[in-house]
Amino acid sequence: MITEKIKIGHYKRICIIMNKHNIEKNTYCINEIVKATLELLNNKLIKDLSISSIILKAGVARSTFYRNFNSVKDVLSYYIKTLLKKELGPNYIFVGTYRDFIYNLMEFCVKYKDVCITLNKNNMTIILVEKLIEEIEACKHITNEIEKYGLSGITFGLYGWLHAWFKDDLKKSPLEILEIYDKYQEQKHL
Repeated sequence: MITEKIKIGHYKRICIIMNKHNIEKNTYCINEIVKATLELLNNKLIKDLSISSIILKAGVARSTFYRNFNSVKDVLSYYIKTLLKKELGPNYIFVGTYRDFIYNLMEFCVKYKDVCITLNKNNMTIILVEKLIEEIEACKHITNEIEKYGLSGITFGLYGWLHAWFKDDLKKSPLEILEIYDKYQEQKHL
């Protein structure tokens, strides 16, 4: 194991390279970029966040950032996609009824409340929806068009619900949101 201390500006990072394979080094750098971006977004809006501040905090070179990402939005998209694959995956989120799908998504949002609120305050909740659609399209066990189009349609319809819920800092539980959804559906059919 090679350990190298890097001092950049007033940040001090320890760069750990487990072996000489560039894949592990790049994975480490990507993780540092994501971590730095999320930390900086605690106090700033995306529009006020520079790539320079991210790479300084992450302790990586500008070329490393641009080798992996084109923008701060790309960093957030990557992170959301990683979370969706890890937490929900096709074997979990797309099993059951549409109502189950909505509930599972809401539970995901509660678990990652800080990220969801960050997306919302930066008018980027759509990233979550886009990444969810990608997961639906990649799901191998969705075999019929009704389910595929239905899940996609519900996901885009949920954009407005998520936006309103995130704006309220997720104060209502997923079950409370489902109750509101059910009441809305009942009124809609009257």
